[in-house]
Amino acid sequence: MPLAWLAPLPGDAVRVASLVLDLGHRGQGSYASDQWIADALGLHRVTVNGYMRELERLEDGTAMTAVSTHRSTLTRRLRLLRRDENGAPAERFFRASAYARNALRGNRFKVYAYASFCADTGTEFRNAQAGRACGITGKDTVRLIVRRLVAEGWLTQTQEGGGLQGARYEVHPAPVLHPDPTTPTAPETATGPHPDPAAQNTTLGTSAQGRLWFRP
Repeated sequence: MPLAWLAPLPGDAVRVASLVLDLGHRGQGSYASDQWIADALGLHRVTVNGYMRELERLEDGTAMTAVSTHRSTLTRRLRLLRRDENGAPAERFFRASAYARNALRGNRFKVYAYASFCADTGTEFRNAQAGRACGITGKDTVRLIVRRLVAEGWLTQTQEGGGLQGARYEVHPAPVLHPDPTTPTAPETATGPHPDPAAQNTTLGTSAQGRLWFRP
């Protein structure tokens, strides 16, 4: 999804756009109703309808098209990433997991999305730049959101920021539980062989399953 969409859209409108792109995989378009989208994201139908109007005005009305078909709902298409002659993305973009999109609301999702962009591109995360990219005012707002995302396990700080150096974060598709450092690790007591991890069921899936790549 284009990074440039973070600034002009409210956080939950970005979530709506992300879901429409996901449902309309490879530009085929989404015919999900506003009520279905509202239920999926924990929003009100009227709120989703208002966000659709904002998406229709995005990029001077060229970002999204809505076509009436024989279905009872409109088919909406959001433009895909612009690409160069070699097929590589010609604009900055971010990717986010479906789990994060459904769980994080408002500006929290936008900051998470910007952190994902920084992690994917190897860019240092700076609060001021994140605020401008996300359209968030207030010098401490981004810092407080990041602190909360780290505490909840969405982000793991791998480099401290300060001075001319920005911070770096590892971005997780779902919260990672951080063990309490004051709690001693339980000793290994199992006497039988360890189970094969490849044969175990997981709830989060692999990165290929849990992360959405908004590419055609």
